[in-house]
Amino acid sequence: LKRIVVIGVKEQEYIKTLSYEVQRERFDFLTDSFTPCIIYTANAEVPQSLKDVANSKNFPVFVFPFKTYSLTTQLTTFLSEKLAPVEQVHGVMMNIYGIGVLIIGKSGIGKSELALDLIKRGHYLVADDVVEYSRFHYDIVCNAPDCLKRMLEIRGLGVIDVNLMFGAQSYLEKCDLDFVIKLVSASEFQENNNRLEPAEKRMAFFDVEKTLLEIPVT
Repeated sequence: LKRIVVIGVKEQEYIKTLSYEVQRERFDFLTDSFTPCIIYTANAEVPQSLKDVANSKNFPVFVFPFKTYSLTTQLTTFLSEKLAPVEQVHGVMMNIYGIGVLIIGKSGIGKSELALDLIKRGHYLVADDVVEYSRFHYDIVCNAPDCLKRMLEIRGLGVIDVNLMFGAQSYLEKCDLDFVIKLVSASEFQENNNRLEPAEKRMAFFDVEKTLLEIPVT
């Protein structure tokens, strides 16, 4: 199992008590194939023994300007986000009044056209057609695949770049998912729903459930 080696203030003080030969032997052991890198914290001076070993092996050594707890917090957050499992769903992701809304429905029912109207009203596009989502702690975070960022496909118009057409304020790189809206045909809605006692529906993303509201359209 690969592990990043973090050398904090206490470890640095201990290393200073060792001779150059012992330091080099220990660092030679640490810089094996199971260690991606070594990070010195608190803006400390890297000992010459580690520099020599790192240069001989072309091994990465970094210096972090702040204390160890700050590094571990930032590193854990970064790795949790980058290594989180990613899934995809067909739909449109919007940020509406600060709420992350996923709009789903059958192809051609009007999801992208609805997104265009929302953008013209000052709301933010996150992703169109393909929405990538991942779990980050207890939140579901959504974004667009790299090839589709800022792009919106409108039937009859083609693909537009919302940044170029509406300005940078029309697009968000990512946002949390709070709510799901499903567009359904009016006939399908009447068959499957009681208008007087609508059932609350949920949609699962990994093991996190979000409220789903069905809206009939014609």
